[in-house]
Amino acid sequence: MPDWLWRFILIAVGAMALLGGLGWMAYCDAAVRALIERVEDLSWRRRAGVAFAVARDARVPWWARAVPLLVAVYLVIPLDIIPDFIPVIGQLDDVLIIGIALWVMLRAIPPDVLEEHVRAAERAEG
Repeated sequence: MPDWLWRFILIAVGAMALLGGLGWMAYCDAAVRALIERVEDLSWRRRAGVAFAVARDARVPWWARAVPLLVAVYLVIPLDIIPDFIPVIGQLDDVLIIGIALWVMLRAIPPDVLEEHVRAAERAEG
């Protein structure tokens, strides 16, 4: 592989890691972190139930409910921001898109709505 391509790959990976880290830090305040930890303690079926309940809730903006669909379409179509045939970076852009989508959704969903659905799932799990 040419030298310039390796340099490009290293710069792109570093930029993506920096952006991903900044995005992670931006949305991980204490309240959101606590909710995420409570969701992680649920079984995978209850997690899916929370996701579907939040998606059906009328208090969540319509565009926040469309984000997972848009991400799924982006991951399925063969066109990418960075083509997948470039080693490592081709897959990293997909991970970055998923991280940004999670950040947007967590910012758009009202915390009390998410809290309500997590609490209901915790009660149902016992």
